[in-house]
Amino acid sequence: YTAGGTGDEDAAEEMADKESERRTGRNDGLGRTEERLAKVTTLLRSSWPPGGKPRYDAEAALVLCRLHGFVEGSVLLCERMGLFSEALAVIIASPAPHHGPQAVVDYAKRAASAASATESAVAAVWRAVLQYLGSPGAGACEDAAAEALASAESSGAVPPLEALRLLSGNKLITLGAVRPFLSGLLERQSAAAAEDIAATRRYRDEATAMRAEVAELRGRARIFQNASCASCQGALDLPATHFVCGHSYHARCLGGGAGGGGFGIAEADECPLCAPAHRTVREVQRALQAEAGDHDKFFQQLANASDGQAAFSVIADHFGRGALNPKRSPEEAAAAALARLGV
Repeated sequence: YTAGGTGDEDAAEEMADKESERRTGRNDGLGRTEERLAKVTTLLRSSWPPGGKPRYDAEAALVLCRLHGFVEGSVLLCERMGLFSEALAVIIASPAPHHGPQAVVDYAKRAASAASATESAVAAVWRAVLQYLGSPGAGACEDAAAEALASAESSGAVPPLEALRLLSGNKLITLGAVRPFLSGLLERQSAAAAEDIAATRRYRDEATAMRAEVAELRGRARIFQNASCASCQGALDLPATHFVCGHSYHARCLGGGAGGGGFGIAEADECPLCAPAHRTVREVQRALQAEAGDHDKFFQQLANASDGQAAFSVIADHFGRGALNPKRSPEEAAAAALARLGV
């Protein structure tokens, strides 16, 4: 019995030694594998610098990386090829430690800051991130969801309502996680609305003052008492020309006659100092009227709108330009303008 027991102990010790050797050999193999993968990553990165061309077949290398489950190489090649959504899909489908809500959000922030990332690519990445975080498989990821919401909203990639809709599928994300985002959103929208209301009131007051001035010009004479020329700053003497804007000029300063050196305008219909600003306003008005008649552009922008909010912005923009107003002939437009002036 004693001898037998000693034999069993020796066999157990031998089996333990073999198991230890097997485990040590496996760990050494894993170490060597990680070292080889690190060398492959360095080779892929150095042989394809950012903004340059690869010195290898990128598509074949990507296929090999995907076949062997090489996450770092697959993500690197996808980034170099501009396939940021595909790189994100690789990270989501990969095992730990690459996979996880925080790892997905970190990669999305890195992809959004990449120089080669286009606006549409960044929007697609953030939509994919929010959709993943909103899936039941993401688990409790409130911190990652709050960070993704803030980053997506600050970059303007995803509208706030769409972002909340994408996250609504995960029942483990509570209202407390998105409350700071909602509070900040409402505060910013309230501030923007207050600025718009103030601008509207200011424009209304300016329009009222202009109408009052026009009415005064139609019914009362204006007395000009300027003592100096707006061009040469000399004492104003006759003959002189006065403009409704308040500027007065020597006739020689407007015509550029003898001793003048003025504007070179024989018969000025508008103030030379105010004319450039008025000309700019007229050019903007003509451009807006021309765009208002481009209905194909309107429907194209409406079809390309990503959501209802973007479509409403397109309609509001074209409505402000008069695109939805009924067409009128030049005679009808002139008659309407005279009617508004009370002539």
